[in-house]
Amino acid sequence: MLRVILNSIVKRPPDRRREGRAGDISGSVSISGRLYHLKDLSTRGFSVRGYRGELCPGDRVPLSLSLGRSGEGLDFACQAVIVRVERGRGELAGVFADLDGETREAISDYIDVLPLPDYAEPPRAMHSD
Repeated sequence: MLRVILNSIVKRPPDRRREGRAGDISGSVSISGRLYHLKDLSTRGFSVRGYRGELCPGDRVPLSLSLGRSGEGLDFACQAVIVRVERGRGELAGVFADLDGETREAISDYIDVLPLPDYAEPPRAMHSD
């Protein structure tokens, strides 16, 4: 939640996503038995690097996701709908199709404790003279 508030205050490039997300995080997604490194993650979806496969936008696939965290982790399985495949860049993005509220909240909590990206400077205190 804090990340969403800070992102709304900090000027950054326009983004079509509605949820806060974490980029360059420690985690992986297993799709069709192959493991891919997470590029970014939100409570609504994900993107991966190094994708080389035949999935297309609109495909619904089972996957498992594993997030690393010092001392603990978050692992879950779900269905996702593929929304973007960039074969030249080796990227794939999907939205979660069946996450329960508890898992969404766990992802949100995970994202909230990560450091802000480089482009997001903390808001400056406003002083009135």
